Amino acid sequence: MVVGVAIAGGGASWAASTAALVRRATVGTGTVIEFSRTPFESVYYPVVRYRLPSGKVRVFRNGAGGSSRGYAVGAEVQVLHDPEHRTADRIRSFGDLWGGPVALLGLGIMFAAMGLGFLAAERRGPPTGERLA
Repeated sequence: MVVGVAIAGGGASWAASTAALVRRATVGTGTVIEFSRTPFESVYYPVVRYRLPSGKVRVFRNGAGGSSRGYAVGAEVQVLHDPEHRTADRIRSFGDLWGGPVALLGLGIMFAAMGLGFLAAERRGPPTGERLA
């Protein structure tokens, strides 16, 4: 149960951090220019180029990737730019922003519920009734 609560807490913290990014970020339009992949990973991360309101061009690798290329090279995507944290730029899509926090929170709740179930069964004691021979 403790592990489940810790995992759920991590998911909740991640969700709060994402919500803060969504609140303070400016929204712009970018273009997927390529995919990045480290030699030992089978995860593709879209690399996006976009222009800030000041006219400066920025390029970033999205923090969320997948085993398949979820975007086509040349695809236009909405970009969240956090002026306070340069490294927090993200593609604005539900899966890219909320997939990780929701999965972690759900996993933590599931483990915590299992732990509570085991505790309840232990407090109840052994089942009463006929014994098997």
